[in-house]
Amino acid sequence: MPIDVTKLNQEQVSWYTSILINTVLADANVASSEVKYIKQVIKVIDDPDARDKLIRSLEDKKLTPLTQPKGLVKRQLGEILTELLEICISDLELERIEEEWAWKVAKVFDFHDMYTRECITWANEGLVAKRLQQTLISKTINDEEFIVPIKALNVEQKKWYVDVIVSTLINEGVKEQYEVDLLKKMLMSSESKDEQLQLRQHVLMKHRPPLKRPPKMPDELLVMIFMEVVQISIRLGEMGYTASQYLKVLADLSRMPTKTYTDVMDWCNRLVAWKQRKKNLLANVRLNTSDEDQEAESRGLLVTHPQCNSIQVRKVKCFICESTEEFSFFQIKANSHKLANNIFNVQAYKEANEGFDLFDYNKVRVCVCPHCYFASIKKGHFKLNDKEKTPKELDDRRFQEQWVGSIEKRAALLGEYRLEIKDIGRSNNTVLNTYELAIQASQELAAQWDSDQWRAQVINLKMHQAEILWGQGRNEEAQAKLQDALTEAERLFVKSKENTTAFRLGRLLLMGALYFTSSDKMGQYYEFFRTFKDERAKGLPNEEQAEFMRYFTEVGNIWDRRELYAKAELDGFHIKKFKRAKKEEE
Repeated sequence: MPIDVTKLNQEQVSWYTSILINTVLADANVASSEVKYIKQVIKVIDDPDARDKLIRSLEDKKLTPLTQPKGLVKRQLGEILTELLEICISDLELERIEEEWAWKVAKVFDFHDMYTRECITWANEGLVAKRLQQTLISKTINDEEFIVPIKALNVEQKKWYVDVIVSTLINEGVKEQYEVDLLKKMLMSSESKDEQLQLRQHVLMKHRPPLKRPPKMPDELLVMIFMEVVQISIRLGEMGYTASQYLKVLADLSRMPTKTYTDVMDWCNRLVAWKQRKKNLLANVRLNTSDEDQEAESRGLLVTHPQCNSIQVRKVKCFICESTEEFSFFQIKANSHKLANNIFNVQAYKEANEGFDLFDYNKVRVCVCPHCYFASIKKGHFKLNDKEKTPKELDDRRFQEQWVGSIEKRAALLGEYRLEIKDIGRSNNTVLNTYELAIQASQELAAQWDSDQWRAQVINLKMHQAEILWGQGRNEEAQAKLQDALTEAERLFVKSKENTTAFRLGRLLLMGALYFTSSDKMGQYYEFFRTFKDERAKGLPNEEQAEFMRYFTEVGNIWDRRELYAKAELDGFHIKKFKRAKKEEE
């Protein structure tokens, strides 16, 4: 069931048409019915130049760049993805290249991977139903809008066929474009103007032509007509009592063999279940974006940055200085970039997914209040609305007074470039200095609260600085910053009584030892995980035990390939691409 393009604005229709064209061209097997539908959509576009451009791309079989949708709600996006998948399986195949295309589209739509998998599974279920339909008749049905060969019918057969279809359409109500097109084809199929007028009157007066026994025709032709009646009857994803009785009467009048009727109804039931599954998918579209961010987007509080479609902007205020000035918290869109964690699990942004702009989010990860220069990478450390209360970890009057009292020192750190913190165009030094501000804030809060979580945050921020420094070509400084972070991690690892902190730091310190090829230390931290599993893991609460086992499994895999993580074998702090490919093959 195609989406209602009348509910889209002109920009959305053009975008939707481009997506359709790319989908049709995905497997280089363009069906005439698909071309017809695309041309119907193109007619809705007012701009003649835009229409011509899209028609040329279809005729020249030229793919257009995949771009993000604007202003569409998640249900509409679900409708579009399922429709694209229906197009993909219309030739009774779901090629790998088509499935890969569906995944690309789903990423641009911000669909959760589990939801995308459910949609792909749904498409394969539809494929089973379509292939079952194909086994019931010899004629190939994948390249035509209507399967009954009207031109092959004689006059009597055509009249009976017209009566059956018109009766079905009137019985069900003519609502979908498919049915309107079919009805037009029926009305114009007769060469007699009188018959055309009579049938048109049937429709206008909602008077069903009476069902009669069919004239002599091949059994397969009767099956095809029966199939078209089924398609109309279950268009809403269910088979009502009236429709089911109507089909039984039609089967009896047609003297359809019991086995044939059973086989067709089996196909019908599969199709109904498939359509019901689609309803469930559209009612439960799942995005990567949190419910909070989805609500913020719907209210216009979270918007895409005008210069970079991978970045979203949320206006916030400061809890620390209580200034009324709003400033920007930048978020990276989920699925906008390919995963590229370094060996220390610091995310890098080296390659954007199709439809997104490449941008190194680490440059703007730290949010800085332009008034008091409090800085953090956590959105929860800033005020999203005036009713929000100060988070417990920031609610310390002494810290707030000390921080606000040293504004001039913070401003001096940023110097003449302090205005850069307001947007995404930050210079290299400003980027590093924003992290320095966040480190200072975390260190002071760690001291005030005697908090291991804040101390761990300091280590995390320094690890990000190391990745950024390497990206700037300052390799020696990057390694010095890494060593600084590892030294702090060692102190916290020994002191901390929090298991989850110990797991995370244990992995970090193991990777640091492998990087610097420190044999004693790498054995020490690997042995920590082995000993912990044997002596303490079983006594942990279920959640902590599950977390430990994730770390233990990962550490085991790392240890088996420990030679890959030595400094000399890496590209910065990243596994070289050819070695990663070899590792995946193993």
